[in-house]
Amino acid sequence: MEQNESPEDWKARWHVMDAWTVGEFAMLCCGWDPGTGEHPDQGAFNAAVEAITRAVRVGAIPTCELKWPARIEEQIFSGAPLFRPSEVSEWALKRFPATFPVPAEWASEGALDIRERTSLLRIIAALAGLAKIDLNNPARAAEDLEAEMRRLHVSLERRTIGKHLKAALEQLTQR
Repeated sequence: MEQNESPEDWKARWHVMDAWTVGEFAMLCCGWDPGTGEHPDQGAFNAAVEAITRAVRVGAIPTCELKWPARIEEQIFSGAPLFRPSEVSEWALKRFPATFPVPAEWASEGALDIRERTSLLRIIAALAGLAKIDLNNPARAAEDLEAEMRRLHVSLERRTIGKHLKAALEQLTQR
């Protein structure tokens, strides 16, 4: 807790952070202020880290794409900022409803629900078809789209484009 901060202000402070580390996210899932660095219940903390790790491994929650490699100390101590609050809060509220300190209205702020995401991916697939973009080769398609986006002065990494094109292709095959 920072000076002159009420006991509840830390929640708002953590909500507006650009990204959380695994440890910070786990502490928030347990209902603790990561700024204190204290783990009142190591077992609960370890369980939260395990739940987060599993969710990341199966793609249930996204991680941030770092703009430069994590520093060695970040790698060793899981200190890389990998989780955007707006992308993971809804998951945390479902898994840790009694302790996660972010109100539900914050979690859904700007987040797409599954129907909206599915619709947008299908629209991407349809537009790709109209533009004669081969979604079966997402790497090549991403390269072409990245070049076009640069021409339009829009910045989006090829890897991100490719990820969304693959997801659009998956939507087509799930019909």
